[in-house]
Amino acid sequence: MKKIVVVGSLNMDSVIEVANMPKKGETISGYKVSMIPGGKGANQAYAAGRLGGDVRMIGAVGKDSFGKSLKSNLESVGVDVSGIAVLEGETTGQAYITVDDSGENSIIIIAGTNGLVDVELIWEHRKLIEDSDIVILQFEIPLEVVEYVKDMAVKMGKTVIVDPKQAPFRLELRYDSAVE
Repeated sequence: MKKIVVVGSLNMDSVIEVANMPKKGETISGYKVSMIPGGKGANQAYAAGRLGGDVRMIGAVGKDSFGKSLKSNLESVGVDVSGIAVLEGETTGQAYITVDDSGENSIIIIAGTNGLVDVELIWEHRKLIEDSDIVILQFEIPLEVVEYVKDMAVKMGKTVIVDPKQAPFRLELRYDSAVE
């Protein structure tokens, strides 16, 4: 079985169900609020773990109840969370998601500890990358860290998958024969 490492975000999602999205300056009532473990990185790791994959995750959470819940959620499907730093005095990433009756949503992200994932953390957990076959990335951690991990993984001969959804820039795809 191929070994997967996901390097990315962990968020606690507050999902608010409403009939219609509020208009600028409008106050509306919602039906329900649900707290759901999320973050693009954690969602990828969770899905792969739930499907029986050999998965580990590198990221960061705060030393708070959200961080503890997010790590427990991943562990519940067999994800190795040894690469998730718990940062004292920092707040775990959060997302506030409003979903209307038609299924449309709007999302506000608070990066929290996701914005503190740095190359030092990656270097500290490089063994998880070395021991993997597949490295999965997305853009809810700093861009320079995504680039650093991609470069490291390519040099190690790993398969690299980058989820470009909501990238903070325009992606230009190009073929690089040196990466074959």
